[in-house]
Amino acid sequence: VFILFVFLIYLLIPDYIYLSISIYLYILPIIVFLLNIIILPFEKLINNYYFNDAIKKIEKLNPFIIAITGSYGKTSTKFFINQMLKKKLNTFMTPESYNTAMGLTKVIRNDLKEDDKIFIVELAENEVGGFKRLLKLIKPNISVVTSVGIQHLEEFGKEEKIYKEIDYFINYSINYKNCELIVLNGDNDFLSKYSDEKIKKCSIEKELDFYGKIVETNLSGSKFKLFYKDEVILCETKIIGKENLRNILIASFVAYNMGLSLNEISEFIKNLEPPPHRLNVIDRGNILVIDDAYNSNPIGARMAIDLLSTYNNGRKIIITPGFIDLGKKEFEENKKLGEYMIDKVDYVFLVGGKRTNPIYEGLIEKNFIKENIFIFKNFYEANEFLKKFLKPFDAILFENDLPEIFEEI
Repeated sequence: VFILFVFLIYLLIPDYIYLSISIYLYILPIIVFLLNIIILPFEKLINNYYFNDAIKKIEKLNPFIIAITGSYGKTSTKFFINQMLKKKLNTFMTPESYNTAMGLTKVIRNDLKEDDKIFIVELAENEVGGFKRLLKLIKPNISVVTSVGIQHLEEFGKEEKIYKEIDYFINYSINYKNCELIVLNGDNDFLSKYSDEKIKKCSIEKELDFYGKIVETNLSGSKFKLFYKDEVILCETKIIGKENLRNILIASFVAYNMGLSLNEISEFIKNLEPPPHRLNVIDRGNILVIDDAYNSNPIGARMAIDLLSTYNNGRKIIITPGFIDLGKKEFEENKKLGEYMIDKVDYVFLVGGKRTNPIYEGLIEKNFIKENIFIFKNFYEANEFLKKFLKPFDAILFENDLPEIFEEI
């Protein structure tokens, strides 16, 4: 019908009108391009106005600012800090993953209130303009760096640029007179080299300034001992995974420096909730779901697979599109992901066509059972198949959620 309609229009429209439309369609991209050139400076002016207005507002309100950045782990750490502090202090946490200059501008202008005395803010390490721009807006009283890795390597191009940005943030915090404390992940090779009287390091592996030792961590929860100076506290939490426990340690040290005792912190740790889609364990009766769908990274994915491997009541299934945004490291890391699944999962559902070839290669080269690998164009197709495939007592790990634009590539 549509083709017939177009054909009739072609027959009925006079030649001169048809010619006019054709010319317009040819020059339309040029018109759009020129309009963008005209509009862009005005858009920049408006954005700068809002940005400067946010600076004025935050200077006027003058909240105590806890700024968290890192390649990964920053949102979870932000959530943990807020959950600990809000029981005793007036806190305001940036929602979800608002962490760019314009995102923070919007939050400050629209949501930050006079009685929000503690502002817990997440900063994007891949912000356009870098920390130089972000730190005009956010002046941290406590700075936190959760990790440094290859997340967002696609945007940075080179690993050195990632390190340079984090280095700028740390040195700014060292030199900024109103920054009282800098909390670093002491298990990260890059971060462990920093030293200053303001800097304190947290670890789940080494005996540093503030550290923990894992007693156990499985799909039911975790136990760990928290060590600080002469005190030792046994902590229990529903949060799972080694990396998450380190994030809890970092949050705990921040809370301690905000006036909470270790006993209070231990009680708060019992009731901590993870942010959505970050290693959430969901019991759906006779099916166990591990939701780790948000923005996967190599370290976090290995942690999630390790936890899935502890499940002994049924089949272990992973659904993943692999990693994106890792630039030149993407093929290598996806192949390693496939290799890492060996002897840890029973079935692998790969989503995204050609993009998952490296994972497939890693699996096959390590002699994973070929018949236990299923490849789908998109998540809808995978989920439809999963409905028929599932059996009682299966465990499913959703590792990373792929934007639709990448699904069939």
